[in-house]
Amino acid sequence: MDNIPAIIGTIGGLTGIIGLISFVVFYRENKKNLQAEAEKKEAETAKIKAETEGSEDDRKTKTIDWAFEKIDKLTNRVDSLENDLSVTKDDLSKTNKKLFDVECENQSFKAKLIRAYHRIEALIRGIKILLGQLEANQIIPAWKPDEWEEDIEGG
Repeated sequence: MDNIPAIIGTIGGLTGIIGLISFVVFYRENKKNLQAEAEKKEAETAKIKAETEGSEDDRKTKTIDWAFEKIDKLTNRVDSLENDLSVTKDDLSKTNKKLFDVECENQSFKAKLIRAYHRIEALIRGIKILLGQLEANQIIPAWKPDEWEEDIEGG
């Protein structure tokens, strides 16, 4: 029990040493980062200073060159957009033609379907007449059709 203050003191001392070591390492890392950042800023400043130094004619030339560079980029972008628009118009034209063809086929199929529907109705009426004739002659038919449901348009 007499050793408890010594143990606590030793733990406290070690904690202090660990804290000091952590501070030194952290400080060194931050110092390196701060130095690197300061060097980067100095390089940027030197570059800007070099670009702005020179005669008035040099600055005008650089400005004109910059403007032409921007104009070239914009011209290229407009050309690219016009090309994309042309391709899109061609695709749209082809799609519209396909759509028209499909609509024509659909109309043709719909007309055939309506004709088939009317033909089925006529056949069902004929079958009912024949069944009525068989029953009038007291003949029991071996087959009778299901009831016809008129659920298709045009009927």
